[in-house]
Amino acid sequence: MNTRDAIKEGDIYKTISCGGREFVVRYGYYSEQERLLGEIIPILPDFEAAPIHTEEGFPYATAIQDSCLHYSPRKNDGDGWCFDCKHFCGSDEIGVCRCNEKRLNK
Repeated sequence: MNTRDAIKEGDIYKTISCGGREFVVRYGYYSEQERLLGEIIPILPDFEAAPIHTEEGFPYATAIQDSCLHYSPRKNDGDGWCFDCKHFCGSDEIGVCRCNEKRLNK
Protein backbone atom coordinates (compact mmCIF):
# COMPACT_ATOMS: atom_id res chain seq x y z
CA MET A 1 0.00 0.00 0.00
CA ASN A 2 1.47 3.36 -0.91
CA THR A 3 1.28 6.35 1.45
CA ARG A 4 -1.45 7.92 -0.64
CA ASP A 5 -3.71 4.93 0.16
CA ALA A 6 -2.63 4.58 3.82
CA ILE A 7 -5.40 4.38 6.40
CA LYS A 8 -5.59 7.47 8.60
CA GLU A 9 -7.22 8.17 11.93
CA GLY A 10 -10.84 9.13 11.32
CA ASP A 11 -11.16 7.23 8.02
CA ILE A 12 -14.33 5.16 7.77
CA TYR A 13 -13.85 1.44 8.38
CA LYS A 14 -17.50 0.59 7.64
CA THR A 15 -21.10 1.38 8.48
CA ILE A 16 -22.97 -1.26 10.47
CA SER A 17 -26.78 -1.44 10.36
CA CYS A 18 -28.30 -2.98 13.46
CA GLY A 19 -31.63 -2.74 15.28
CA GLY A 20 -32.92 0.07 13.09
CA ARG A 21 -29.82 2.28 13.42
CA GLU A 22 -26.60 2.80 11.54
CA PHE A 23 -23.24 3.11 13.26
CA VAL A 24 -20.26 4.56 11.41
CA VAL A 25 -17.09 2.84 12.62
CA ARG A 26 -13.89 4.81 12.06
CA TYR A 27 -10.22 3.98 12.37
CA GLY A 28 -8.38 5.26 15.40
CA TYR A 29 -6.61 4.33 18.60
CA TYR A 30 -7.94 3.12 21.95
CA SER A 31 -4.77 4.14 23.76
CA GLU A 32 -1.73 6.35 23.45
CA GLN A 33 0.39 3.18 23.35
CA GLU A 34 -1.42 2.10 20.15
CA ARG A 35 -0.84 5.57 18.69
CA LEU A 36 2.88 5.40 19.46
CA LEU A 37 3.12 1.94 17.88
CA GLY A 38 1.07 3.03 14.86
CA GLU A 39 -1.54 0.31 15.46
CA ILE A 40 -4.56 1.98 13.89
CA ILE A 41 -7.71 -0.13 14.30
CA PRO A 42 -11.49 0.18 13.91
CA ILE A 43 -12.94 1.92 16.98
CA LEU A 44 -16.35 0.59 17.98
CA PRO A 45 -18.85 2.67 19.97
CA ASP A 46 -18.46 2.49 23.75
CA PHE A 47 -22.01 1.52 24.68
CA GLU A 48 -21.02 1.00 28.32
CA ALA A 49 -19.89 4.62 28.70
CA ALA A 50 -22.67 6.06 26.50
CA PRO A 51 -25.62 3.63 26.32
CA ILE A 52 -27.93 3.67 23.31
CA HIS A 53 -31.19 1.71 23.19
CA THR A 54 -33.52 0.49 20.47
CA GLU A 55 -37.04 1.90 20.23
CA GLU A 56 -38.15 -1.19 22.18
CA GLY A 57 -35.73 -0.26 24.98
CA PHE A 58 -33.07 -2.95 24.42
CA PRO A 59 -29.43 -1.81 24.77
CA TYR A 60 -26.89 -1.97 21.98
CA ALA A 61 -23.65 -3.81 22.74
CA THR A 62 -20.41 -4.61 21.02
CA ALA A 63 -19.55 -8.27 20.54
CA ILE A 64 -16.35 -7.89 22.57
CA GLN A 65 -17.94 -6.03 25.47
CA ASP A 66 -17.47 -7.72 28.84
CA SER A 67 -20.51 -9.74 29.76
CA CYS A 68 -22.93 -8.54 32.43
CA LEU A 69 -24.46 -10.40 35.39
CA HIS A 70 -27.26 -11.67 33.11
CA TYR A 71 -24.77 -13.46 30.84
CA SER A 72 -26.07 -16.82 29.63
CA PRO A 73 -23.62 -18.60 27.28
CA ARG A 74 -24.86 -20.09 24.01
CA LYS A 75 -22.46 -23.00 24.56
CA ASN A 76 -20.73 -24.39 27.62
CA ASP A 77 -17.38 -23.08 26.40
CA GLY A 78 -18.34 -19.40 26.04
CA ASP A 79 -15.54 -16.91 26.64
CA GLY A 80 -17.62 -14.40 28.59
CA TRP A 81 -18.00 -11.81 25.82
CA CYS A 82 -21.39 -10.42 24.86
CA PHE A 83 -21.06 -12.24 21.53
CA ASP A 84 -21.15 -15.57 23.39
CA CYS A 85 -24.38 -14.71 25.23
CA LYS A 86 -27.74 -16.07 24.08
CA HIS A 87 -29.22 -12.57 24.50
CA PHE A 88 -26.83 -10.98 21.94
CA CYS A 89 -28.38 -10.58 18.48
CA GLY A 90 -26.40 -8.95 15.72
CA SER A 91 -23.21 -9.01 13.73
CA ASP A 92 -19.79 -10.08 14.88
CA GLU A 93 -19.13 -6.47 15.93
CA ILE A 94 -22.32 -4.68 17.06
CA GLY A 95 -25.61 -6.15 18.23
CA VAL A 96 -28.60 -5.71 20.49
CA CYS A 97 -28.87 -7.29 23.93
CA ARG A 98 -32.34 -8.86 24.05
CA CYS A 99 -32.18 -9.52 27.79
CA ASN A 100 -35.42 -8.34 29.40
CA GLU A 101 -33.54 -7.53 32.62
CA LYS A 102 -31.56 -4.82 30.80
CA ARG A 103 -34.50 -3.47 28.82
CA LEU A 104 -35.79 0.04 29.47
CA ASN A 105 -39.55 0.57 29.73
CA LYS A 106 -40.29 -3.07 30.59
